[in-house]
Parts: sequence; structure tokens; C-alpha cells
Amino acid sequence: DTDAGPTLVKDLEPSISLAYFAPDGESLLVAMSNTGLAQSALMRVDPTDSAVVQTLHPSAPAHLLIASPDSVQIATAAKENVQLWCVECATAVKSLEIADVIAMAFGPDSETLLTLQPGVVTVWDLSSDEPLYRAEVEADKNVAAAFAPDGSALAIGLADGGVEIVDLTE
Repeated sequence: DTDAGPTLVKDLEPSISLAYFAPDGESLLVAMSNTGLAQSALMRVDPTDSAVVQTLHPSAPAHLLIASPDSVQIATAAKENVQLWCVECATAVKSLEIADVIAMAFGPDSETLLTLQPGVVTVWDLSSDEPLYRAEVEADKNVAAAFAPDGSALAIGLADGGVEIVDLTE
């Protein structure tokens, strides 16, 4: 289709597994995997001209990808860990051993990270890597989670169509 837009990478036959616009709108984050590449790659692309601005190499293929609200950090989740990346320095700044993450979100302050695993929801303080909040939930019922815009509450989406609201101010 000639109206589909420019191709990001040519001659590698990449498999794009994730795409995410950074909140500042200045970057498109694309996770790619390909048997022709030595490892999976995370590319930061200029959405105006499709130029690859950065290429990062996660320790394992990412199945989740998000950017912090201030667009300074990127988080990737693989089967066994979550990696946090500094956008400006193009390096992984930490790796948290959190397995089987099915959803994650940065807090509105970009200093906390919500992870949802089967049966557990956790809010992490990224400066200390310690949990600020942790709760067990029914493993087969949680499917999504998000912070309230002011960070005072969590919404946990349930497989049965319900949403549980957790007040973080208490």
C-alpha cells in the first residue's frame, strides 16, 4: 500500500512486535525481533521522517514497552525482568527481577512504576527499587492496570469486565 507511510528498516525483514508513541510526541518507540538480528532491538524513531534516532538492545525480547510521562525513561518487560532505560544516554540504567509482567505503567511523576503480574499488583519506587504498594489479586482475573492521573489511585481491570479501584493515599 503506497499510502501506508515510510518503511522504518529495509532489507532485514523485521518483525515489529510493539509500537508506542512517547508522551512528548517526539519519538515513536518500536520493539523489533528478527532471526537475522543478533538480538532483539528497541528503536527510537523520529515520527516526522522515520529516521532511527537510537537503537537499544534489551537483554531479552520485550513483550511490553512504555515511556515515562516526561519521556525521559523507557521501560521494557521481558519474561524474567523489567529493564529501565535512560532515553538521553541510550543505556539500561537498571534491571528489576520481576517475572511474567502482564501490564505496567509509569506513575504521573515518572518516579514510580506499576507492575501487574498474575496474582500480584505492585507499585515500585524507582529510586530505591522497593515496593510502595503490593497487593495480591486473583491470578486469573486481573488483565490491566493504570494509575489515576494524579497518582492517588490505581484502577485494576478484571477479566469479568469489572474494575477495582485502589486508593493509594490510605
